[in-house]
Amino acid sequence: MNIIITAGGTTEKIDEVRSINNKSTGALGARMLEASLLKDISLQITYIHSKNSKSPSYCPTNTIFIEIETIDELKKALQENLPKADAIIHAMAVSDYKLSKVFELEKIIEEIAKKIHSVSFETEEELVNLIKTQFNEENRLDINKKISNAEDLIFLMEKNEKRNCTW
Repeated sequence: MNIIITAGGTTEKIDEVRSINNKSTGALGARMLEASLLKDISLQITYIHSKNSKSPSYCPTNTIFIEIETIDELKKALQENLPKADAIIHAMAVSDYKLSKVFELEKIIEEIAKKIHSVSFETEEELVNLIKTQFNEENRLDINKKISNAEDLIFLMEKNEKRNCTW
């Protein structure tokens, strides 16, 4: 019998030096691995865990360890291993959100101020649409570089899809 056990928590990158993570220790997943092997030593287990999660107290040879960091890495590991699994114990704390875009507040304010003086608004909706258009690729900061030099940042997060997953 092949079982997948997940443990720990995912981390989502903000930039090269910062991330959003949770405090999941992975203790539940580690204990589930140990209990499964005590029940049946012949089990084949794929243990998908975060980097800093608690390790099982022993590492049997019939266990494959896969270290992941982000929800995308978790998704990939599950997609690769689910077809051959008979069961899954999903004890991992998966991030609710991941960073979508980062903007520098001052630049957004300057762009909006320039356009407000040149346009008259008949409705509140028009003003809202103007503000929304400023959150575009042109004003976006590159999250593949360190972004801490900016004074005030706006982080747009997107919800990680965790329900009804087709992984």
